[in-house]
Amino acid sequence: MQLFLFFCGGRSAIISDMKNLETLEILEIAIQAEGDNISQLARFLEVSPSTITNWRARGGVPHMTDRFLKVVYSKQIRAAVKANKASKPAATE
Repeated sequence: MQLFLFFCGGRSAIISDMKNLETLEILEIAIQAEGDNISQLARFLEVSPSTITNWRARGGVPHMTDRFLKVVYSKQIRAAVKANKASKPAATE
């Protein structure tokens, strides 16, 4: 557990950029990164595919799983954040 938290601590700048994303968006990005295949993501996370389907239906992912997804799929999430910022119009005063 301490090793995981140490690893996440080094990525705090990346995680802070992701605060605007909902956990379900991060789950969807992870599924897309695995080729739109829930079974592949389930195998990677060592859970059953029904578990991921239940997370989607419930509208949430367990906290440590959310952090793990943020670390593992940080490049894809960062790209989604940039695309999200680019699609929003600039605020004018």
